[in-house]
Amino acid sequence: MERLSSSDAWFLDIESTTVPMHVTGLLRLDPSTAGSHWSPEVLRHNVGAKLAAIDSLRQVLVEVPLGIDHPTWRPAAPQIDDHVHHLTARGRRPGRLGALMSAFATAPLDRSRPLWEALVIDGLDDGRIAFAIKVHHAIADGVTGLELLTQILDLSPEPTAPPGAAEVLRSTEPPTAVATFAAALTHRAATPLRPIRAAAGLGAAAARLARRAADTDAERAAHPLGAPRTPFNGTLTERRAVAFGQLPLSDFKHVARATDATVNEVVLAVVTFALRRNLQRSRRLPDRSLICSVPVSTHGRSMKQSANHVSDMFVPLPVHLDDPVDRLRAVHEGCVEAKAVQRSLGADVIGDLVELLPGGMLRLGAGLYSRAGLADRLAPIHNVIVSNVAGPPVPLYLEGAEVVGLYPFGPLVEGTGVNVTVFSNAGRMNVGVITCPELLPRPGTVLADLRRGMDELLAAIELAPEGTT
Repeated sequence: MERLSSSDAWFLDIESTTVPMHVTGLLRLDPSTAGSHWSPEVLRHNVGAKLAAIDSLRQVLVEVPLGIDHPTWRPAAPQIDDHVHHLTARGRRPGRLGALMSAFATAPLDRSRPLWEALVIDGLDDGRIAFAIKVHHAIADGVTGLELLTQILDLSPEPTAPPGAAEVLRSTEPPTAVATFAAALTHRAATPLRPIRAAAGLGAAAARLARRAADTDAERAAHPLGAPRTPFNGTLTERRAVAFGQLPLSDFKHVARATDATVNEVVLAVVTFALRRNLQRSRRLPDRSLICSVPVSTHGRSMKQSANHVSDMFVPLPVHLDDPVDRLRAVHEGCVEAKAVQRSLGADVIGDLVELLPGGMLRLGAGLYSRAGLADRLAPIHNVIVSNVAGPPVPLYLEGAEVVGLYPFGPLVEGTGVNVTVFSNAGRMNVGVITCPELLPRPGTVLADLRRGMDELLAAIELAPEGTT
């Protein structure tokens, strides 16, 4: 059996009934590119067989008694009928797919099975098919999640064959609690220096951060726990609501070139506009920047074996500034500073932190924070999560059907009721918005305001005198 890394275990430790830590994807498919053999049931079976053959998706969690060590994975043979379902949408009314996806994103994964689930949806009003998948964050971050998708997607309408029965792993018997506890004690005894190394790593990161802080312009720095309170920051409920849509990737690139910004900075500026509009409607616009958590891939920088190689940088979103170009410029400056701070912290700071705190303590702390409603009383760590995943620039196909939309939805964390994730592919910027509806009831308004924010930026750079942007 394989022990989870500290970074992977983190996503299990902070999970609760109101904070499910899975990532969700929605693929909209055009079946007209597939052959005559194609059907929703063929799609379900063939893609299910491919998913069930992926190593990280054919393992089940083994919890360690008393939480004295991180959980382990044991091999398991997923049954397609348990993990991949088929649903026909009834009524064909607009918004039906959004409602189905909201329900799919709400339901937690069953920890007694491999931590993934998929759903084929037909009967939609536009005649297209949808394929939804969710995978626990302990298995995949943005980069490894994209790698999972590449194992079921094709670059042409000619699909790869599903694996044969001989390629599917057999399950092993679950170990007894006594055996699991003994193995954890043995592992702890064999690695006595692990907490010391973690403490040393955190100490070095803190020293680097202190040196950086001494040279930092306070106006550009974003400080966790210094975020203003907003209507979408508070205690989460179990429910989730989603909205999804597309913007031309060329618009983001055009603005980035015209302003010497990056595409990611343009994404953040557009999100700033959308949240500004939301706060203006509720008459809760603060006089300072929101704090945005931006997951950053550390693949290639961390030396640890882990499914998750991700850190966070905290970027100020200047919702209080009126001019769109000024907002983009401030976002750019904030990103430059945030990247420097993130480099100072290093690639393994989350893993080192988890290594020092037993999983049981993390779970207890996260549970108490949630049950006590502290997110309603304390300043939020951050106001919003925004993630940008770059996909391939070419068309993708699923069992012969062209993928005409691929929408990602990241998890929410306690106190933060909105997450915006974008995925670029084939000239499109696919946008997924997920919220806690008790904190932000209509994620579709955020999506519409993202479009308006892009229009405002495009108009602003066209009107600006040459050289002023």
